[in-house]
Amino acid sequence: MLSDLLMLEAYYGSPGAAQFFEDLSRRYGPAIVRKALEAGEITGRRIHCGPDCGRQMFWLTDKGRAQAGY
Repeated sequence: MLSDLLMLEAYYGSPGAAQFFEDLSRRYGPAIVRKALEAGEITGRRIHCGPDCGRQMFWLTDKGRAQAGY
């Protein structure tokens, strides 16, 4: 998961690589996403406006980038 997010960052930039929790958990499983979050490899925020209000988005931290091999 971390290496996939790193590749997305390389192509789209950090803001463009943010992913919704539902998408990450569907692809990698919720346990993997929670483990990366608890390890500090990804971080996220809840969206507070617009059509996606209430959904959570996650992106790599510096620790996650290092773990992915950057």
